[in-house]
Amino acid sequence: SISKEVTIIETPEEFACNDLVTITVNAGCEILVRPEMVMSGNYFCYDDYEIFISYDGQVVPNPVPAQFTGLTLRTLVRHRPSGRICIGNVRLVDVQGPQVDSCATDIRDRFICSDVSNILNNPETIDPDHPLYTGRPSVEDNCSGTTLTFQDILVDQGACDGDDTTAYIRRRFFAEDKFGNESTCDQKMLELEVILRK
Repeated sequence: SISKEVTIIETPEEFACNDLVTITVNAGCEILVRPEMVMSGNYFCYDDYEIFISYDGQVVPNPVPAQFTGLTLRTLVRHRPSGRICIGNVRLVDVQGPQVDSCATDIRDRFICSDVSNILNNPETIDPDHPLYTGRPSVEDNCSGTTLTFQDILVDQGACDGDDTTAYIRRRFFAEDKFGNESTCDQKMLELEVILRK
């Protein structure tokens, strides 16, 4: 016959929570907050502990959803066998920039040299209703909305003679979420991006 010896270790009734723990949310902008994330020290069998989360006196679901990112939440950890508790705080942070699914499509032959002044650093050109619409990136952020800006650089301004390209604009887009995380993409054409021809 086979015998097996099992040692049962009781979890301690005395335990502590950290005053404040910072946790990074995942790509879906949510996080499952577990007792071991907020408890101070190491303990056997975290199944003996349960966690309750609140904000401004209201119960917060766990996994914690996106709308609580950036806030400091109150946590209460309870030791199931004894009923003893400890209280701490957790702050959920987003450190990822918005996701750029695709940048604005490059433009090869739609503009002439006289269009430069109407395109260069003109925010109206990323409005689809504008006659000189140049496109805009497709951007997603699961935690918050995004602010889209851009910066243009005019390169190699020439005399606009003949059929050769005499100038082009490099447009760099900046997508920023409300936490200051930023992603960029470049709109390019041939070597760079908006090509200006006679």
